[in-house]
Amino acid sequence: MPGPGPDGGAADAGLPAALAHPDAAAGPDAAAGPDADRAAGPCTVDLRATGAGTDAGRAVVVRGSRPQRERRGGGCENTSSFAIDRGSVAAKPLNTVQKGKGSGGTADISFGAPTVDTSSGDSFFPGEGMQTVIYPVTIKLTEGDYWTTTYLKFGLNDEAGTSCKADVLSAVLSGSDKLDVQSLNSGDTVTKKLAFAVPVGADLSKYTVVYKENYPGDADLAWTAK
Repeated sequence: MPGPGPDGGAADAGLPAALAHPDAAAGPDAAAGPDADRAAGPCTVDLRATGAGTDAGRAVVVRGSRPQRERRGGGCENTSSFAIDRGSVAAKPLNTVQKGKGSGGTADISFGAPTVDTSSGDSFFPGEGMQTVIYPVTIKLTEGDYWTTTYLKFGLNDEAGTSCKADVLSAVLSGSDKLDVQSLNSGDTVTKKLAFAVPVGADLSKYTVVYKENYPGDADLAWTAK
């Protein structure tokens, strides 16, 4: 017969200690109750943080009561499921025309020199400790019948390869300036802008502008960001 458990009752026969008494197995912090969390410092849920590697810390509340974790480190942050990775493609200088092959045709794509906006936006975009870098992009359909534009085909990666958050809600760029969904016919050319959030003081010479036709995934084309 099993002996008495820690509360005077019968022990949980046949169960490992971690299952029979999870609080004890988890260590003293787990048994300390809710006051332990308060003692550890203020914390709010970061809806955009993903992955076990996200560090714990304070958060600031941004527009629409959406919390944003305080930035720690010097890179970009982007949890979009459409993020484009640098991959192994070689980056060409800005203003270099490269061929983007779509399902309906091939387009010439080039990027101009970036401008940096340090005053526009809000705490959601570009966010605390961030500034906006804006690129003009020109796309011309040179082969085939059609080519569909969308900002989702483009991205900016920092020196660690992390995708930078795009201005999807037009916090900085106006709707008429931003590259959006448009179908180009043979010979059509469009010049619009793309905006991304980067840390204040970021060295853009170490960043990369990327293009992926069937996003997300590794880039089909890349340009040096400065």
